[in-house]
Amino acid sequence: MPKRRLGLNPLSVDDNVANARMFHLAEGVLVRLLRRPPEQIVNELIDVAQRFGLSPFALARVLMAATVRQCWAILLEPVASEQY
Repeated sequence: MPKRRLGLNPLSVDDNVANARMFHLAEGVLVRLLRRPPEQIVNELIDVAQRFGLSPFALARVLMAATVRQCWAILLEPVASEQY
């Protein structure tokens, strides 16, 4: 059995990677939509997150969920209605 380092939780590492990926995806979407430099977008994401008491990663998840919903809502509707 492999040795684990004390204090290192593999799930938290995966969560950190997932948070970073989501943040960078949201950053890319906003750079494309708003046509502003990435540095401005990152600052804006952080400012908006702080204004609403969210982590920047939580805000990124919400933005990406809204983007997916906007882009593919018509495809997702039949699936959602079949569940109930």
